[in-house]
Amino acid sequence: MRLRRSFAIFSLVVLVTVLCGLSEAVAAEPAVVASKGWEFDIVPYIWGAGLEGDVKIGRLPTQGIEASFSDIVDYLSLAGMAAFEARKNRWGVLVDAIYIDLSDTVPTPQAIYGDADVTMTQQLYTGLVAYRIHQSEKTTVDLAWGTRYTRIDSDLELTSGIAAGRTASATVDWWDWLGGVRVVGHPSQRWSLTG
Repeated sequence: MRLRRSFAIFSLVVLVTVLCGLSEAVAAEPAVVASKGWEFDIVPYIWGAGLEGDVKIGRLPTQGIEASFSDIVDYLSLAGMAAFEARKNRWGVLVDAIYIDLSDTVPTPQAIYGDADVTMTQQLYTGLVAYRIHQSEKTTVDLAWGTRYTRIDSDLELTSGIAAGRTASATVDWWDWLGGVRVVGHPSQRWSLTG
């Protein structure tokens, strides 16, 4: 915990230093046209990702897990992904939420235990404060700082065999500090590309 707190303080000092160093460059840019009020964006999206790692539930042995994006689509029960942004002049607040629920019925490693219903739910919630350091007709650049909460829930229920009806669950969650640069290109009025 002390290491995370030290990292957070160090990162904040670096961010303030970078903002101070960029203030001169920002002042030299043409003035950004100030909006009259708040601007809001809601962006639903699809994030294609794979899954690889180890899963352990209760006293059961650790099992390796690997799934490509197409495998995940086959096991997908429910998913929702959206980003929300509120902005006024150079300052903005960004919130991003991802919820993925995967489930499948698989045979257990030992045949006497039969089949198991396996469910894995992953949630990621990100909150960022952004400051726009560059804006033109074709490109905007923001510095952003914030945090992300990640939670993974795994549930297993034996559905056949000598232990039918037995269940096991595990949950792991953590917080991460985030800092970065967002560059948005505007090739047209209807489309934008974000990196």
